[in-house]
Amino acid sequence: MVQRSIVEETRRIAALQDLQIIGTAPTAAFDAIVEVAATIFGCATSVISLMAEDRQWFKAKCGIDFDGTSRSIAFCDYTIKENAPLVVHDASKDLRFKDNPLVTGDNHIRFYAGVPLSLDGELCLGALCVIDKDPREPSEQQIQQLVRLGRAVEGLLLAHRHLVTSQAATAEAHRQSREASRREALLTQVERMAAIGAWRIDIATNAVIWSDQIRILHELEDGETVTLEDGLKFYPEPDRTRVRHAVEEAVKLGSAFAVEANFITARGRKRRIRCSGDVEMENGVPAHIIGIFQDITERHDAERTLWHSAHVDHLSGLANRHWFQKDLAERLTKARHESQKVGLLLIDLDSFKEVNDTLGHQAGDEVIARIAKRLQLVAGESSFVARLGGDEFALVLERPIATDDLRTLAEEVMSQVKSPIRFQSEAIHVSASIGIACFPDDANTPDQLLRCADMALYKIKRSGRGSIGFFGPEIATIFDTRRMALEKVRSAAAANRIVPYYQPKFRLDDLSVYGFEALARIENEDGTISGPSDFWPAFADPTSSKTITRHILDGIVSDILRWRAMGIDPGTISFNACEYSFQDPDFASSLIRKIDGMKIPRSSFEVEVTETVFWGDDPKLVGRLLTELREAGVHVSLDDFGTGYASLTHLRDFPIDTLKIDQSFVAGLGKKLQNTAIVNAIVELGHTLGMKVVAEGIETEDQLEFLRSIQCDSGQGFFVSGALAADRITDMLQPDADRKLKPANETKITLAP
Repeated sequence: MVQRSIVEETRRIAALQDLQIIGTAPTAAFDAIVEVAATIFGCATSVISLMAEDRQWFKAKCGIDFDGTSRSIAFCDYTIKENAPLVVHDASKDLRFKDNPLVTGDNHIRFYAGVPLSLDGELCLGALCVIDKDPREPSEQQIQQLVRLGRAVEGLLLAHRHLVTSQAATAEAHRQSREASRREALLTQVERMAAIGAWRIDIATNAVIWSDQIRILHELEDGETVTLEDGLKFYPEPDRTRVRHAVEEAVKLGSAFAVEANFITARGRKRRIRCSGDVEMENGVPAHIIGIFQDITERHDAERTLWHSAHVDHLSGLANRHWFQKDLAERLTKARHESQKVGLLLIDLDSFKEVNDTLGHQAGDEVIARIAKRLQLVAGESSFVARLGGDEFALVLERPIATDDLRTLAEEVMSQVKSPIRFQSEAIHVSASIGIACFPDDANTPDQLLRCADMALYKIKRSGRGSIGFFGPEIATIFDTRRMALEKVRSAAAANRIVPYYQPKFRLDDLSVYGFEALARIENEDGTISGPSDFWPAFADPTSSKTITRHILDGIVSDILRWRAMGIDPGTISFNACEYSFQDPDFASSLIRKIDGMKIPRSSFEVEVTETVFWGDDPKLVGRLLTELREAGVHVSLDDFGTGYASLTHLRDFPIDTLKIDQSFVAGLGKKLQNTAIVNAIVELGHTLGMKVVAEGIETEDQLEFLRSIQCDSGQGFFVSGALAADRITDMLQPDADRKLKPANETKITLAP
């Protein structure tokens, strides 16, 4: 246990005991704080710890199932000692904690961040902390948010202390009123309590008697007399009517009452009070009302601060995801009962990352704040706007609506978003993609409605961004297909059934093979082979796409090592690197290390990229990675050339060795004059820029002869060979193979020298 002065520790323990909170039941307010803290840090665990003499006790917790620990191993004891925020990035490397059972045992604590809790600024009674099993580097903003939550906890602890005292005072007041005269009962109320006073009303005369403390709370001068009506004037409407009604009902029913209300003192200060009272009966008739008047402003403000932290996004001022989900559920319940519709717009800002990367996060924050205000303006009072996170917003429209109404609203949102945002000397331009779904047409539950709008948004973003899309049955079909494709890839990857098949690449002048393109195939459990068309949606998923790339690359390395051990040189093997690989700054260096680690010549590899790689958020990173690969000796080719909108720009800005003519142009040779002209132009362009040109999808002799006639360098296609399993390639590359490759799936392949 951390050492402290005996006097200080004695005072601290006494203050904690006076609080009378240890062992009390969980409460929603404290529980909400640890949930918010865990969410802010993305941690599994958060607790509010109160440090008793020998143990720490958790007033609130999430992510654990025990109520406390021995004080001797408590991280929070260090936070209390320092009386300042404590951050432990990796407990296993911290001399104070590396041998702690909470670190070495089943809990495996690695990360800890805590802030002290004090009611007077001196004596720390406990700590609010977040804990995780993985090391973390929290941001300054996260620590500041934890500090603010700590202040909210202190407010709740103060409110608890006042409540304990108030409850004791109320009980004492009732006991005194039964045991002594009415006047003595009033005068013996607990005036010692700050912000609590007693009052009495004579029902027959409406005469009011206030304790001195009530006069203080009202900020009235001593001696000023007041009537019941005078007292009610301190409450603004509609609270004045509520208080009057509560008193009248208590007299009518002969029962107790309690009400919380806004209150304005004689000096104009706004406060929050709790007024409670009980009716005294005489001969079975209500004669007096006696009660307690308490200033609960501090507790009320603490609860409002907590509510705001749990429900409002601090940057935009809009509802956060938690409030959005709650509000959407309530609106759908109401709409279901009233047979009304609810429209949901999911709004995603396009190229927002580029704003952060080029102008900084301050500019990005300004964009979020300004867009939030514009969305509120568009939504009006009848709609609900929320920021779900990052650059994604939601707008809920609740009224009788039609598709045209939703489209009109979405178009207005698009217009507002596109309006330039002034930041310092810059005019920032952003656009939006919007997915729309409607209750009950598309979904019956909040989660389903959100998923439908998200699917509509996903489809829009995949098809080019900057437009509006409605959910429909066809989108559900697309996502079902996508889900099955992702599952197919996941299960195949787990069983190492994603393998490369190799299609020969041959020189057109003599049909000699100089290498192969590795294409993804899945070996199914029933022995059949699935080509890319069977799992094509998986290539659009970042995780699945990178998984496929990794397995294909592992297969290529394994096959090359096996062939080289047999004395076979397969030439250059190309593979398609997915666009998501080029979002990883270490992609090129990792590939080079892998090749070098296996003692394989770097020139044996060629990375094929499509133009979608260049359309990402960071083209500079793509250029750096391609340059790194090329300078290391790895070849780079541009696949499907001619199908993108900025091909010439890419040839100028990125290091490319080879152009691959898309098979759609090759298929039209001799049929469409435009295709013939395009292919001829691509070959001339490539040669002028010093690049090799490969024609994909050669399926006829006429296509082959035409490509030869315009001096296209090489090709690949089913006219000569489709993609083959590695064992087939091994057989074809034996030393006794024919030197010339023949059409119609011949079994011998000649390697170019």
